[in-house]
Amino acid sequence: MKRLVLILLMLSLLLSLTACSRIPFPTSLFPSFASGSAAVSSSADKTAETEPADPRIGVWTVTVSLDNGTVNRATLELGENGKGCMIVEHNSAKGQWTDYYPLTWTDSLILSGDESYPYTWEGDSLSFVGQEETFAFTRAGDAEPRTPLQPGRYTLVNAVFSGQDVTKEIINTTVTVNADGTGSSRNDDYFASFTWDTYFFTFDQNNRSYYYTFDGEFLREYQVDIQLTFRLDD
Repeated sequence: MKRLVLILLMLSLLLSLTACSRIPFPTSLFPSFASGSAAVSSSADKTAETEPADPRIGVWTVTVSLDNGTVNRATLELGENGKGCMIVEHNSAKGQWTDYYPLTWTDSLILSGDESYPYTWEGDSLSFVGQEETFAFTRAGDAEPRTPLQPGRYTLVNAVFSGQDVTKEIINTTVTVNADGTGSSRNDDYFASFTWDTYFFTFDQNNRSYYYTFDGEFLREYQVDIQLTFRLDD
C-alpha cells in the first residue's frame, strides 16, 4: 500500500516519466497519408489600426484509421508568438489515451524538443514530414480562446488516475503560479519548481512538460491517464 501511495504521489506532483517532453512527434503511430479536402473559410476585420492575424494561427487536424481498428486523431494548434501544441488521441481495442506535445513554430519550421520539421502550407492544408512519415493536416478553424493563467495559489480538489479517484491520497498538493512565468508544486515536505507558458508547465528537475487548461477558476493538468484539478484560492 505504501508503494502504491508513493507512486501516485510522484505522478500527481507532475513528475511522471510517462509524460512527454523533448521527444519527437509520434510519427510511428501514423501511416503515410494524404490530406483531406475540407475547406474552412474565416475572415477578420481589417482596419488601419489592426493587422490581420497570421492565417496559420488556429487548429489543424487529421484522423487516421488503421487496419487493426485503431483510430488516431491528431490536433495541431498553432498559437500566437510562435507557441503551440500537438494533441494525439488514440482509440484502440487496448483502450483510449491522449498524448500532448509542446512545440514552437516559425515561418518555415515546426520544432518539438530537439527536433525540427520543415513544413509546407497552402490555404487550408499544412503538412510536414518527420521520421519518414507524412503529417498532412486540414484546417479546422480558430482555436478556442485560452483564459490567461492567473498568478496565485491553487489547491487540489480532484485527482483521477486510470479512471480511479485518488484525491484522498494526495489531497495536500498545491500549485503556486507566479506572474514572472515561474511556479512551484508542493505536497507536505515535497517541493518542485517549474516554468510555464500558454500551454505547458515545464519542471526544472527533469525538464518535462505537462499540458494544462484554465477556465478562470479551475486549473486542470493532464498526463496521459492522469488528470489533476486545482481550484484557485481566494
